[in-house]
Amino acid sequence: MKEIETLINIEKSLSAILMILVEFRDNILKETGNGKRRRIEILLAESGFKGPEISKIINKNLAAVQKAVQRGRK
Repeated sequence: MKEIETLINIEKSLSAILMILVEFRDNILKETGNGKRRRIEILLAESGFKGPEISKIINKNLAAVQKAVQRGRK
C-alpha cells in the first residue's frame, strides 16, 4: 500500500509542476506578444492528456478545452 501512496504523491507533485510551467509559459508569451503560439490545450492533448485532465491543469471548463482541441486538429 505504501508504494501506491508514493506513486500518488509523485503524480500530485508532477501535476503541480506542470501547472506552474503552464502558467509561466502563458505569462512569458503575454509579455512578448507572440501571437503565433500554439494553444496549451493542443500541446497537452498531443502529449497524451485527456480533456478532463487538461481542464484541471489549465483551470478551464471541459467544453472549452474540448472545443480548443477540436479546432486545433483541423
